[in-house]
Order: sequence, then structure tokens, then C-alpha cells
Amino acid sequence: MYYSLVIVVMALLFTSPSADAVSYPELNEENFPSASYDDGNATVLKYRYFVPVNYDAGDTSTLYPLVLFLHGNGEKGTNNHSQMRNNANGAMIFVSSDSPDNQTDFPCFWVAPQCQLADWGDSYLPAQIEGMLDDLIANYHIDPDRIYITGLSMGGGGVISQIDAYPGRYAAANPNCGWATSGSANAYADIPLWAFHCADDGTVGVNGSDQIANQVRSAGGTAIYTRYNTGGHSGAWSRAYNAATPLVPWMMSQRRGQEPFSLVGPYLKITSPTTSGNVSTSSDSLDLGGVADADTTVIRYRNNQFFNEPPPIISGTASWTVTATPLRSGQINPIYLEADTIAYASPGNGKTTTNAYIYINRVTGGDAVQPVVTITSPTSSATYATTASTVSIAGSASDNVGVTSLTWGNNRGGSGVIANVASWQVDDIPLQAGANVITITALDAANNIAMDTITVTLSTNLIPQVNAGADDEAALVAGTAEVLLEGIVSDDGLPLDGELTMQWTVISGPDVVTFADASQAETTASFAATGSYVLRLTADDSEETNFDEVTIVIHPEGTPIGIKYPTVNATNFPSGSYDNGNPTTLNYRYLIPENYDANDSETLYPLVLFLHGAGEKGTDNSKQLGNNANGAMVFISTANPDNQEDFPCFWVAPQCQLSDWGASYLPGQIQGMLDDLIANYRIDPDRIYITGLSMGGQGAVVQLNNYPDRYAAANSNAGSVPSATANNYAHIPMWAFHCADDGTIGINGSDQIANQMRAAGGTPIYTRYDTGGHSGSWTRAYSTGTPLVPWMMAQRRGQEPVSLVGPYVKVISPTTNGSTATSASSLLLSGVADADTTAIRYRNSQFFNDPPPLVNGTASWSVTATPLRGGTINQIYLEADTIAYSAPGNGKTTTNDWLNISTIRYDVWSVDNGLVIGSNSELNDDTDGDSLINLLEYAFGLNPTGGYEADLSPENPLFANSGLPKLDWGIDGSLQFVFPRRVDYAAAQLTYTVQYSSDMQTWMDSSVAPTVIYTDGDIQVVEIADPLFLEDDAGSHFLRISVTADN
Repeated sequence: MYYSLVIVVMALLFTSPSADAVSYPELNEENFPSASYDDGNATVLKYRYFVPVNYDAGDTSTLYPLVLFLHGNGEKGTNNHSQMRNNANGAMIFVSSDSPDNQTDFPCFWVAPQCQLADWGDSYLPAQIEGMLDDLIANYHIDPDRIYITGLSMGGGGVISQIDAYPGRYAAANPNCGWATSGSANAYADIPLWAFHCADDGTVGVNGSDQIANQVRSAGGTAIYTRYNTGGHSGAWSRAYNAATPLVPWMMSQRRGQEPFSLVGPYLKITSPTTSGNVSTSSDSLDLGGVADADTTVIRYRNNQFFNEPPPIISGTASWTVTATPLRSGQINPIYLEADTIAYASPGNGKTTTNAYIYINRVTGGDAVQPVVTITSPTSSATYATTASTVSIAGSASDNVGVTSLTWGNNRGGSGVIANVASWQVDDIPLQAGANVITITALDAANNIAMDTITVTLSTNLIPQVNAGADDEAALVAGTAEVLLEGIVSDDGLPLDGELTMQWTVISGPDVVTFADASQAETTASFAATGSYVLRLTADDSEETNFDEVTIVIHPEGTPIGIKYPTVNATNFPSGSYDNGNPTTLNYRYLIPENYDANDSETLYPLVLFLHGAGEKGTDNSKQLGNNANGAMVFISTANPDNQEDFPCFWVAPQCQLSDWGASYLPGQIQGMLDDLIANYRIDPDRIYITGLSMGGQGAVVQLNNYPDRYAAANSNAGSVPSATANNYAHIPMWAFHCADDGTIGINGSDQIANQMRAAGGTPIYTRYDTGGHSGSWTRAYSTGTPLVPWMMAQRRGQEPVSLVGPYVKVISPTTNGSTATSASSLLLSGVADADTTAIRYRNSQFFNDPPPLVNGTASWSVTATPLRGGTINQIYLEADTIAYSAPGNGKTTTNDWLNISTIRYDVWSVDNGLVIGSNSELNDDTDGDSLINLLEYAFGLNPTGGYEADLSPENPLFANSGLPKLDWGIDGSLQFVFPRRVDYAAAQLTYTVQYSSDMQTWMDSSVAPTVIYTDGDIQVVEIADPLFLEDDAGSHFLRISVTADN
């Protein structure tokens, strides 16, 4: 046979990312956990969110902004995933980690709900979004004065819907390709807004954002509007969410109801004669001055009192002036300024406009003196914080002639007239949570105007949130029991001068309880007497008090304690989905190991895949977790046993939407889900385990049959077989459970699983209960009395288990690898079995109808003088009975082992020469790499592991004649071919054929019988002297020997 080795050299071209490529957080459940807000409407609001990298729940003094992102029409659905595609179409720039590093520069929460209705303004959805925000603010340290909103396409319209309906919520807004949702922007004109749109947008016409900007400006607002000439539908948001556009720093500089923190991005600002926006004068003209961003190219001016007259000249851009602005006598002159600056991220392709206003009152009669109004209470400073729902404000007002009107207004709602002028006070102004900008306005007879403002922040003191933890139980050990109390207390940090205190107390119980530290939410409680105790955790912030209670039951010594499972919620079991283009996505819930560290590349974790039964099918991605996944959460139990500590693992539970787990594309979809998880987390591909019950029990076997190379071990409960044989998966460790009286899925289902696997050479474990009905199998499999979890965790894909755990029977002598060979007629066997083994049965396939020899012992057993049939394979099968776990006496567990003992001559020779049956003993193997396959080593009496025979070849008689085979000359001058041959060649069914040729193309068999020269042990040296070797004296002559084996 001719072998050719082809080495293919592949050149890989790696391209470094460009310097300005934005780096986004990896899209996974850890970075963007999934959650939902349910307010009782027809649909829940599913969302994904990002928590700032260095967020500290214990740091109540640091508040973070929140960015709300509303997606477009193409991402609607229920999978809670589509809205994240393509880095949320770029909107993740608010949480980018590099180029720019916004996570460091502007740490914030980022939340992306998914729309299930017609659009973001439909029905109850706007209110549902507000409820979601309230939930997040209640549970995290979020600054209510820095809630920002951004959206694209349908989400751009959603931005306007939201700020129109809830203008008091948002500090800034960014609609991309949006549209006006009402006839005016009066409700939200005060909110800083930056809109983006492309003139050639064929999906949402540019007039949508034209209207937004026009309505905001008509209502006295100062909208920023970037209008590109070209870019289509997506060009607007791809440029808005671009590192070259200062959208993020602009937005982060805004505060609800306040002047921006700093001037960032495009801006136009009047600084003279006032920054307040209102001024009075008796002059017929006034000089104006101000600033604009450095990229400003032109500034336009308009006074509505001189609408049809040429405007005055504006000098400068970044620093600009207007000399002698003409003013209409006796009128309010509204001056409107609008600036053009660059089209960000696409210079030359359109422009950005922004605007500013000043209202100048030109008074008549010579009185141009403005009134003076001053706020003195509750403080003379510009800001004040309170926890009260109302505030009283007092101050003074005066004028050279007299104040004719004094009014107050709150930008968060409410206004009124103040009666007393000189020394005034207005009581009980209602406040909204967050910043309330309250303005006191004074007018005189000449319409001169003056204002003073104060920003009052309402810090509403919320009641402390208390969770005393789950009810628990324990048993006395040596007269005492300790229970970890895992209370949780959270508070809003108010009142500002208050202190949050916590205290555990005993409400009821038969004896005293000793707390390690009663002032800590998480502490240890010690008990000395059995009974039921009610413990209370109280939290007090000096104004508000709240408490929660937990019941602890202490049992007598030796009492078994029930399993504790993780609480089912979106934090412990985030939801995910896998979409590979099939009609249905695969929704799933999963748990991440408690101490999982994404940066620890050295530690890999196992994964347990759980397949539920028929009753949990659906699309809610919740039912499969019911009743602690019918007990399958034992793999991640937190106590009794603490498997999260002993066997930390990922645990994943998909939900079936088809007829069963084997239907159509579903098995492949499960594999895709696993590939996804392995790609995103530190999961050990050699420790993927599968468990299932009822329909899921069969589903587990379907997975093994279709993907036998995936799994390290399997557990089928009340399952059945999907095919006629187990040839594909017999090698995979399996533990099956079933009850004989199961009326839903007959016991023959698991009988077949075990029988088929054993018929294919496997070693399944099978626990067969007499009674228990349908659920009895999995309730016992997932019980603390069954070592299923440690047994499964000991398995590795394609390897021996790391330890013998659970039920087992194992041959250890004469070999542990399952195959050996001997020339003896009998052999001693011995091995081990688990301590609960009650009986071991023996069978040799060659003596099927003969009484088997006696098996001595159980946990340590032996079989004396196992009879062997010569010249064949003796297949020894051992089967052990042990207890019916978690229900002793109610059936039994069986397990088995195999030993193949060959008495075939070649196999015996292989073992005697250090080869391993089934590993490197095949006839065509070349174990020692000397270019002689095992068959030739055997036929010529050589060493298959020696390696030194590589130079052996028929030798030329003109050179030294040492070694065999060789050529030699006979006394009669004939050419002789000398070679070694096994003495037992006939019994070994070996055929040696000497062939000759003159051209190495046509070979002829010699018909001369070999003559034995001498015998040395198992080998005889023979020669053939065939005159046909040199029939033609001229030319070249070639000889060779071939060996064939017929067994």
C-alpha cells in the first residue's frame, strides 16, 4: 500500500482594527442580563440592561445616569434578544469600552426594552416603560435627574411619544429618523433634544424630524437638528452613534430642569446683555453678544417685530456680536438666533442647526429700570434639597415705580399669583421627585421683567426594602444547630441626615436564639432546642421602618433535611434564546456558577442540560423551572447538599415548543444553543451532561443517539428509546430510572434503553423500582438519597471516570481495559463493586448453556478458574445488583461490566509482546514505527514494540548475509530465498507466498514448497530454491515475500 502525506501550509492574514473602531461590551447574559416588568397588562415588558462596571450596591452616595434605548420596527418580538443585534444598531456606544471608553468616561446604566405591540406609543406601552424605569430606580442607585432617552426609526418616534407623555422624567432626548407624535411640542420643548435624519430616507420621511425641530423651536425650545443630504434610513443613527459625533458627552452634560453641566457638542448661547433670556430697555437698539461651538459656520438672526426688514449683521461665529439690534417701541421683541455647524461624522453632507432666544422688552415713558426680585427662603443659594412633598418660598420684590405683577411657576408643574409684593411668601408649592426649577417673575407698569430661580430637589425618602430570606430548616448536631440567615436590606440613602440600622429579633420560638451579629442582615443564628422559630429582620432609616420575617424549623438529631434550591428569578436564572432561522427560537433559562469569573481562563466549568416533560411545553420560558424543575435543580442546590459549592456548574433548561424533543430541527437547535454557551462562557466541552424526565427522558436518549460525541454522561428518567439499537451511544455512561407501575410511559421504555446499551457493549446503570408511578423515578433520581450528581460529575467525555462513585461493578484482574488474551484454558478473574452490592452474576458467551462458575464476594469479588474456549473470543459479562436508591427494598439497581478474553493465537502473541487489545494490536498497526506492520512482526517472529527491525529486507548475496529474510546460493549454484516462518502457521491461518519478477510489474508465485532448515522455538527457518528465479540469466531479477492472515 502506498501512503502519501500532504502538508498544507495556510497563510492567515490578520488585520488590526482601525484606530477609531468602537469596542462594545460582549453580548452575553453576564454583561446584559435579561429581565421583565409585569404590570398586569396583556404583555410583559421584556428588557436587557447594563450595569456600570464599577457599580457598588453598598455605595449609596454615588448615583448613576441611565440611558433608555428604543429599537426600530425590525427588532419587535418576544425573544428579548433582537433589540441587541448589531450592538443595538450602534446604540451601545453609550457603554462602549474603547474608542471611546465611555464606560470609564461616562459610567451609566443602559436599558433596552423590546416592543411587542404595534409601536412604542401603542396602548399601555408608554406607561409600562415608566414602570420599568421606576423599578430600576428603586433597585439600583440611579440619578432621577439624569434619565436620557434615545431611539431610532420606530424608536425615534417612540422617543417623542415618551417625552410628550412624561416630560418631567427625562433630562435629554435623541430621536433618530423619528417623527412628531402630536400637534405641538409644548409639553417637552424644555427638554434638551438632538435629532438626526437623512433627506433621502425612504422609510421615514425627513419631514418627520423637520416637524420635531420646528415644533420644539416654535414652543420656545432650543433643539439641535443634524440633517444629512444622503444616507438613507440607517445613515442617521449610524452617524449619531459614531465616535466622531459628540452625542454621548452632550447628553451626559444635561440635567433635568437645569442648565447643562458644560457646553458640549453643537451650541449657540446668548451671554450679553443677559444669560436669563429676558431683558428690558428704553433704548431703541441693543448690542447682543454670545458664543457658539468652534465648528459653527454661520449664525442667522430674526426679530419677529421686524419680520420683513433686513436683519442686522452678525459678526463672528464662535464668539459673535450683533451691534445695534433695532427694537420695536412698547413691545416684547422676540429675538431668534440660529446657527449652522457641521454634519457630524459626515462633513459636507448636510449640516447641524441649533438656536437660542432672548426676549427684549422696549419700554416707553423713559422707565427702563427692571424690578428686583430675590428669593431668601428656604435658602438664598440657587439650590435646595428636601424630602418633603411641598416647599414654601419667600423673598422680596421692589421696583423704582412699583411691581404690578408677581407670579411663581414650577417647571415640573404648577404656577400661581403672589399677593404680597414687597415681602412675599408662597406656601406649599407641590414638588415632583427630582429637580424642580421654581421661578419667581416680577413685572412693572412698563413691562420691565425680572426673575429669580431656585432649583429644589425632592429626595423622596422611600421605605427601606427588607427581605429576611427563605424559610429554612436544620437538624441538631451534638446539641446545637447553626443556620445562615441571608437577609437583604436596601434603602435610598434618605433622609440625608439619617442612619440606616438593622436588627434581628426573635418573635416566637421554644428557646433562645443566639445571633453572631444581630445588627447585620446576613448573620448566623444558633439554636439549642428543636421546634419552630419566627425571626424578624427590621430596618430603620430614622424616618421609615420596615421588616420581614423568616421561619426556621429545628429538627431532632439525625433528621434528614430537604434540599434547598436557588430562588427562581431573573437574576439567578436569566433567560436566553437561540435563533438559527427556524420557525421557532429556542428559549431557555440558565444558571451561572456562583463564583464564576469571566477573566479566569484557567477554570472551566461543567454544564448540565435539563430536558423537561410534556407538561412544561410552551413559549413562556418559565414553566420548565416549576417545582424546582421537578427536582432537576438538585445539580445546583444550595444546601442539603450544597452542590453549588461541591460541584459548581452551569445549568441550562430550554423549553420545548414542538411536539417533543426529537421533533424536526429541535435536536440540532439544542446543539446550537450549547455551542453558543460554550463560545460565551468558560465551559468544559468534556463535561457536558444531560438529564431529562418523561418526554425529556426520551429526549436525552435522542440527543445521545444524534450527537454521541457531545456528552460525557446521561440520565434518563421514565424515558424510552428512539431507535432500534444503541450502537451510537453505548459507550456513554448512562444512569436510567423507571418505575414498573408507570402508567404514562411504560417500564419497557427504560428496559429497552438498558438492554440495547448492554447488547451494544455498554455499561448502563439501571434503577428499576417496583412502585412509584410516573413521577417516582425522577423524584428519587433527584433525591439526596441518590448519588446521581457526584456520579455524573465524575464522568469525562471519552475517558475513564475520575473516581468510582455510585453503583458500579468493575473487573480489575487480569486487566482493567476490558480486553486481554491468553493461551490458557481458564483464568482467574477479580474485581470490585459498590458497598451496597447484593449479588453478582457471570456469563461467558462461549459457554452459554453451561452452569457458570461461582462468583465469590461482592464489594471485592473473584471468579476462580473461568473456563475459556480456545481459538475464539470469550466474552465475559458480569452484572451486579445493588439497592433501589432513595427507596430501598422497592426494586433494585443493576450495573454491568465486560471482559473480552481472546484465545486466538495472534491475540495471545499481541498481549505477550506488550500490545493492548483494541488499542494498538490490529494487524495493520505499526506500533513501534519501524515500517513493519504487526502482521509481519508476528509472521516473522519479530518484536512489535522493538523498532529495530526497520532495516530488515531480503539481502543481496554479494554482501554480508546476516538476518532474515535473505538470498543465498545453494551448493548446486541455485538461488535460494531464506525466510522465517511460524511453526504454527497453519493453525494460525497464515499463508507465506514467495514471488518473483523481472520488471517489478508482473509478479509470479513460486510453486516450490519450502524446506525447513532448522526450528528455534515458535519460529522455523525455511528456504525455497526455485529454478524459475533465474530462468532468464540476462537482466535483473526481483524476489519478494507476502504474508496473508485468514483469521
